[in-house]
Amino acid sequence: MNKKETAQILAVLREFYPNGQPVTANAVTAWQMVFADVSYELIMALLPEIIKEWNGYTMPPPAVFF
Repeated sequence: MNKKETAQILAVLREFYPNGQPVTANAVTAWQMVFADVSYELIMALLPEIIKEWNGYTMPPPAVFF
């Protein structure tokens, strides 16, 4: 996954969890390192279920996707 795709995923998460940390360039870089070998399509397919099931107050960490 590239940084643009990672930023798009974080933008979606930010809409559902606005009280978390801001999505900065450093955040995109960090998440992209974690998702580098994962397809964008797979993460986007998982995203609705993660959003439904995550009961945290802020954005879930990348580990939740694995």
